[in-house]
Parts: sequence; structure tokens; C-alpha cells
Amino acid sequence: MERDMRDSFSQTSHAPRMQRLQSSYVALMKNAQLWNTSLNSAFQVIALNCTQALNVSRASIWFLTDKHELECQVLFDADESKISRGMRLRATDFPSYFDAIEHHRILDANNALTDSRTLEFTEPYLKPLNIHAMLDASFRYEGKTEGVICFEQVGQPRLWSQHECNYAISISDLIAQLRIFYALKDSETRYRLLYEQCGDGVFIIKNHQVIDCNQTALTLFGYCKDRLLGSSLDSLSPAYQPDGQLSKGKAYELGEQALHGHEQSTEWLHKREDGSLFYVSLKLNRLELNEEIHLIATLHNIDSLKIAQEKVLELNSLRQAIFDSARYSIISTDPNGIILTFNKAAENLLGYTANEMIQRKTPQIIHKASEVVERAKELSTMLEREIQPGFEVFVTRCKELQSEDREWTYIHKDGHEIPVLLSVTALRDVDQHITGYLGIAYDITERKNAESALLASQKELEYRASHDSLTGLANRTQLHTDAFLALQEARNNKHLAALMLLDLDRFKEVNDTLGHHTGDLLLKALGEKLSSVLNSQQAILYRLGGDEFAILMPSISHKDQACTVAKMATQCVRQPFIIEGITLELGGSIGIALFPADGDDSHELLRCADVAMYSAKSQSSGVVVYQTYLDAHSPRRLKLMADLSKAIRDNQLSLYYQPRIDIQTQACVGCEALLRWNHPTLGNIPPAEFIPLAEMSDIIHSLSLWVIETAIQQIKGFAALGINLPIAVNLSARNLIDVSLPSIIQKLLIDHNITAELLEIEITESAFISDPERAETVVGDISQLGIRLAIDDFGTGYSSLSYLKRLPIHTLKVDRSFVADMLSNEQDAAIVRSTIGLAHSFGLNVVAEGVEDQATLYQLSLNNCNQAQGFSICKPLPVKQFIAWLGQHSTRDYSLCYEI
Repeated sequence: MERDMRDSFSQTSHAPRMQRLQSSYVALMKNAQLWNTSLNSAFQVIALNCTQALNVSRASIWFLTDKHELECQVLFDADESKISRGMRLRATDFPSYFDAIEHHRILDANNALTDSRTLEFTEPYLKPLNIHAMLDASFRYEGKTEGVICFEQVGQPRLWSQHECNYAISISDLIAQLRIFYALKDSETRYRLLYEQCGDGVFIIKNHQVIDCNQTALTLFGYCKDRLLGSSLDSLSPAYQPDGQLSKGKAYELGEQALHGHEQSTEWLHKREDGSLFYVSLKLNRLELNEEIHLIATLHNIDSLKIAQEKVLELNSLRQAIFDSARYSIISTDPNGIILTFNKAAENLLGYTANEMIQRKTPQIIHKASEVVERAKELSTMLEREIQPGFEVFVTRCKELQSEDREWTYIHKDGHEIPVLLSVTALRDVDQHITGYLGIAYDITERKNAESALLASQKELEYRASHDSLTGLANRTQLHTDAFLALQEARNNKHLAALMLLDLDRFKEVNDTLGHHTGDLLLKALGEKLSSVLNSQQAILYRLGGDEFAILMPSISHKDQACTVAKMATQCVRQPFIIEGITLELGGSIGIALFPADGDDSHELLRCADVAMYSAKSQSSGVVVYQTYLDAHSPRRLKLMADLSKAIRDNQLSLYYQPRIDIQTQACVGCEALLRWNHPTLGNIPPAEFIPLAEMSDIIHSLSLWVIETAIQQIKGFAALGINLPIAVNLSARNLIDVSLPSIIQKLLIDHNITAELLEIEITESAFISDPERAETVVGDISQLGIRLAIDDFGTGYSSLSYLKRLPIHTLKVDRSFVADMLSNEQDAAIVRSTIGLAHSFGLNVVAEGVEDQATLYQLSLNNCNQAQGFSICKPLPVKQFIAWLGQHSTRDYSLCYEI
């Protein structure tokens, strides 16, 4: 049977149950009802789908309140097709259950009526509803349990599989994401209200087309929303702008500049639905929404400002009256920047009186005022150079206005800065000589504050969703995000990554003795010190909750690198911490999982790291790297152990047969029986997975007897077909210390009237270690029956010439690990040659295992090896196919054809 462990690589484990759960989870994630309705509706969809996916009777979602109660948000009863909510459970009534969901992600009560965690529910809840099994998964935020999703099995207990537990945890994570999503969605609603009530028109633009706008924009243009959506800036404008440029070309150029991150501010002439024209101060900025690039355009109506400018130019006699009555700050200067006029709005805005400012220079009130003047001069020159024939109307208007709008900063009399939207116009005489400049400014402090508040709120929400509120470290959500990107890069670049889980020792004593305040200060100090150490090693620290931390190393060259960093982390944890004058000492246990060996995603790596961490804690070893044997008590293995006895009784097992040929004649001289298990729900189980489980218990005895008896029956079946072919079976170490085994085999041979020489027993060298004297006695008794014996895997165990001398061995089988590389590895070739020579000197038959190609078979023939088996000859086959193979090869010419 140990032969089955080595052939397990050729078997494929099918898991339709796992695939169905994965498909259910993916379908849920893509279900639009989860994201486009309400949180309660989303919970109903989850409960309905999960009862179907897990085939349970009831599914419910509960929130943990500030009163230490669980409040039911939704409960779906599949048997009654009924949805309800509102029930409450108090922690004081069910302390064991509340403690379980507080400290563990999963509660898998296979028999809820006896499980200590759910026993409190028996009389008030489980028995009245006939509930026998519960699978609960808690969902968390910033390390704190916020609720639980519960699946209930009615009528009988149920052994929950690892895949079902993982599915429940994934659903709980989905619920946590939905809570954050709808919280953000509510925030977006508030920001949408601010967006709609903004005094300026706002467009959201994608691919140069308006995809959204606020009410102010609709009022500004006089259009209904359907008419505006899909439009472009140029389609809402006259053909030409006042500077003579085509609206279409200029709009495209401004949009492209903004898309590249260069903010664009300009004056723009638009057209209303009734055909009337109006000016706006246009501002374009790049905006990322849902990972796609957009533009946000703000349009401030400056028609009245333009009219004021024109009136100033056309009606000098009314200039001061307009200045004084305008809502905007209006300041005019001579060509050298000496202030000539200063209106009431400017006085109110800047805190100066007109008498204080007239005949003074502008720099004391306008930040970088000289740049404003120079820019206005450049604009005038450029405008004259760009005059085109046939556009006299536009040229005349440009010559008169020649202005530019941009955000600027004014300096108040008391020194504080005022953000303004500033329009500067060059004033000219009849000969087009510049006589001065006119600056009209609009206070945009309120708008800038709103923009800053909006940006700050968005950043705060994003930060809170991805960071621990106590330590400021990235949280579990951010860990999975970072790990996804890191593993993707590791996969592409074919390097290793490591995920570690750190659990503090003695932290609970600090909390219980000195209180949570001291514990919180200790966690913050530890987080700072650990981050400092890990950052220097290109490792990232996360707090998952409580005293549990994770460490991600996105790129490592060897697992020893991860072990070194883990030891540095444990040393850092062990250093004394002084908290409010008290010296505190901790310990830490770290489990390490490696990508890709231990998992393909962050969830699986975290699970493996958790297994390793608990091993480190139980062994007090500080650091443990995950190994598969640490998972010996996983739900799948427990299920296989429980199902194996039933598999023997219910004929779920079968034997496959691999032929063994004489190398010189190519004739089939025997075969080896290899065990297979086709589980009714889990599919084909690899021998390497279930045989070690059998060897851990007394099941190995009944399993071995089944194999021996089935092989004897097949020998008889072969004989009925005229095939006298020996069959070899494997015995384990535990079989060789069973002194009753020889007599049982003898009885089977007699009952089936089979010649003993047609049964061959294969044993490994390591089988003699535990009790060599008893094993030799059992082997001797088996040999006395006339059964041929073979040493399997010779050279890989505790090889000793004394075995060959003392034991009644007929055949020696050279292990495949030496045969596979004998053509390319001289050491392996020497081992094979010496083993063949040694066996022949003892008069033993030699069989080479794992022969994968004809060249190897040819070399074995040159080394005088007697027999061979392997995939190049034939893979293990079910009995019918094996008999067919024998029929095809019984009359063929098997002379070897080699290219030398």
C-alpha cells in the first residue's frame, strides 16, 4: 500500500462540492441586488442563496449591539419559505457562545446539542426547532467582532467540511464589505446633496461627453437633464470662442491637458437652449471614479462680471457707480500697477479703505501681482498675433476684453489669505495702447472649504476602512488587498512571498491585571517598534484584531529569509516595554506560510499561518513554518478517517494492477496491486492521503486484509481465464507486528484454493524498525506458507545486509528515485549497478521500479537487471483493462528497439 502513496501523483482529486461553493460565492459577489438596493435586501439575498449552496434549512445574520446583544437582521427559513427579523440574544444568557464568536472566526458545531459552545441553546432554541448542527462565522471590523452569520441543519447532526467552513468565512467577509459599502454609499448620498446644491454648475465628463451634471448646470443652460447628458463642451457652445479659436478644438485641447493632470481654468462662452450666449469661468480637473479617469468641470456664471467689464470700458462716466454697486471686488490700475480705483466689495473683501489703497502698488494685496500683470501683457500680445481674416466680430471683442480667469490668492489687511477667482483684463486706448488693467475677483473661500472638506472626508473614510483605529496599522482588509497585488507580482516574476501570523503571549494577563487602557498603550508601542524593525526588512505589519498581527513579505528568495525576519520580530516582542512607569514583558508565537507552496491566495496562506502559529504556541518554539502534517486534525482528514471503515464495507475500494516484465524477454511475469478509493461525495482520494490515516489507527489491519483477500480472489479469477500470474501486495509496518496475520492469510489461501506461490508480499526496510524481532517472526511464518517475499524501495530506508542474510527474501526492488535519474546522475547509476550486483550475489531477483522511458530500460538490461515496472511499460489499470493489456501483449514480439 505504500506503493499507492508514490503513485498518488497520477490521481486527480475532484471536489464538485468545493467548486459549487466557489461558484455560489462568485455568483453572490456579482449579484447586482447586493450592491444596488439596501443593506437589508442584500442580507435577504445572501441568506436565500446560502441555504441553497450549503443545503441547510435556516440561515440568519445577526449584529452585535453596544448592549452585548445579538440582534437578528434577517432569518430565512427554507422549509417554510419565510423571512423574519428582530430576535435578540443576550450575552449574559449564552456566555459560551458569545465567547466563541468573539475569539474565533468559525464555530462548527457538528452536533449542536452536545457541543460546549452551543449547549446553552439546547432547551430554549435547538430542541423546539429540531436543530442539530450549526455553522457560524463572525464578521469583523478593525479587529472587533460586529456580528455573525449562522447556518442551521435541521433533523440530524452534520460534519462540516473545511470547504464549507471556508465558504462561511468568505460570506462573513462579504457581509463586512457590504456594511462598509453601504456606509460609504450613505456618505456619497450626503456628498451628492452638496454636489446638487452647489452654486456653480458641475459636469462629470468621460470621453469628452457629459455623463452627469447638477441642478445648477441645468438651470444655467435651460436644458432638461436628458438633453445635457451625452453633450460635449463644444456642442453647448457657439462655433467659435471670443479669442477666435474653434470651440471644438479648444475644448478638446483643454480636456486632454486636464486628463494629464494639469488643471485648466479659462473663460468660456456657452450657449443656452434658447440660443442666448453667456460667459462662465470654466475649471477642468482630472477625477478618478471607479478606477476610471473622468473630468470634473465647474462652471461659474460670470455673465454679470463680463457686463461689468464692458460697462467699465464703454461708460466711463458710470464706472465708479458700477464699481461701488458690484458684488465682486473690482480694482483697476495703471500700466505700472498703481491702483486707480478700489470699490466697496474690494474694501469688504480685503479690509482696506479705498483712500488707503488708491495710488499704491498692488503687490501688498495681490499675491504675485507682478505675474498677473505680465500674464495680462502676454495675453494681449498673443491675441494680436492670432487675429485671423474673416473674424472681425470676434477680434473686436477680444481686443476689447483680452482677459484671463484663474484662481488666485488675495492678502487681507490682517495678513490671512483669501482664495479668489480673478479675471484680469488689459485696458486699451483708441490706438490699442495699454492704459491699465482691470481686476475683478470673486471670493471662493466657501467653495474651497467645501472642496477641502469633501476631499478630507473621502480620505478619512478610505483610511478608516483600511486601517486599525488604535495602532494606525493597516488592517485585515488592507492585508488582503496588498497580498493580492503582492502574490500577483510574485506569480508573474516567479519568486516567493511569505505571510506570517503573530500572536502575543501573556497579553491577556496585562489586560486582566492593568486594564484595557494599559493594554491599548502597550499595543500602540509594540506596533511602532515592530513597524520600525520590519520596515527595514521590506516587511509590512498589519493588526488583525486583539493581540493578533500579520506580517507580509511580498518578495523573498528563500524561506530562511522569512524565518530570519520572524525571529527578529519575536526578539522585538520580548524586549521590555515601559508603559506609564510599569515595565511589561511579552512573548510571541509566529506561524509562517509560503507562497506558492502553502496556498494561492491570502486567505489560504493566512489559514496555514494560523495552523503553524498554534503549533509554535503549543510547542513554545517561537517560530514554526507551516507543514502539511500540522493539519492532521483538519475536518477533511477526520471525515476520511470516519468514512474509511464504511468504504471497506460498502465496496468503495478497488485494486489497480501494474504489470512487471522480464527485461530480456519482455514477457509479463507478474503485477503489483495498488489500492484506490472512489469516495461517494469527495471523488477519488489519493492513496498518499488516506493510507497514512489508516496506519494511524487499527483500520490498517482490516484495510490490509481487504487488499490481500481481493488480490487472492483476483488470482483465482485470472486462473479461470488461464492466466497464472503472481500478484504482489504491500504490507505496512503495523501489519508485520500482527502475529495472527500468517494464519489469516493461510486460511484465505485454503478457502479460495489458491497456490501460495502466486501471492507475493512486498515489505519496506523501515517496517522492521519498531519491533524487528516480531517482524522477522511474522515474515518467517508468511514465507513458510510458500509466499514469495520482496524488499520494496531498497536503498531508501535503513538498508542492512543482515536483512538479506537473515530474511527469506526472494526479490529486491530498486527504488524509483535512483532509477529515474540513472542516465543523468552518475551517483544514482552507481547505486543501481551496485544494488543489482549485491542482489545477484545473494541469489535474489532484481526489479527496477519507476522505469519511465525505453533508454532507461535498455541501460537496465545492460546492467543485468532481471525485471522492471513503470509508466513506460504500463500504468496501473483496473482489472478489465489490465486483462485486455495482457491479451494485446501475449503474442507480440517484444524484442527491444533502441537508438544507440
